[in-house]
Amino acid sequence: MNSKISMNSISPSTLDLQTLITSNDIQTNIENFNKLVETAKNYRNALCLISDAASEFGSALEEVAKTKGSHNSGEGLMNAAGLQFLIANHDQILSKSIKQNFEIPIREKINDFKKDAILNDLKFKQLIREKLINLKKREKEINKFSKLKTKNLMTYKTNLLSLTSQLDEIDKLKHDFYLSSFELVQDFSQEILNHSGLVVRSQLEISEAIAKKGWSGGGLENLIANYGDPFSGLLD
Repeated sequence: MNSKISMNSISPSTLDLQTLITSNDIQTNIENFNKLVETAKNYRNALCLISDAASEFGSALEEVAKTKGSHNSGEGLMNAAGLQFLIANHDQILSKSIKQNFEIPIREKINDFKKDAILNDLKFKQLIREKLINLKKREKEINKFSKLKTKNLMTYKTNLLSLTSQLDEIDKLKHDFYLSSFELVQDFSQEILNHSGLVVRSQLEISEAIAKKGWSGGGLENLIANYGDPFSGLLD
């Protein structure tokens, strides 16, 4: 947009914006982004612990399956153990997916977000400072002119229009600053959504791969067919 707006044009105003993103909002968002990355880190670490626990559970089931006298139950126990190893493996995969597809890229993008926000703020402060200095000069000139005994009405009107134009330019600077801040947050939120989608897809594909073990031909259909709903009564 051309910065030289004519007297008759309507300058963009902060009143045109539905949402104002202030410097405090930017700082709050950065804190929330950092917290998000930390929770992702905690989540993937917890998945590693769950993976280890599932693997140990599978190993214990295997040992019981090999126990003397457990011949009739041995095959079922081995299948159950195999599922635990599968879960352990998939938890490791999900943990790596969260780290590579979410934690690392989002952490890097937070640093970029900080830099962009700082530059945006510094640029705005510098420009607004220059505009305010010019505005004060113009106000002094108008005050000086108003004290003259003999006034040129056209000159006085021109000075007032010039003052109004400068005020519009200041409001436009504020508008552009808040708009750029909003777009900065909006773009970053979209990045988070994109990387969240990768995590969600990983979770769904892993859950589906595990669920298939209970389908016909999955190897566990005979084991689970003999038992009722394991969640019955748990949600009462």
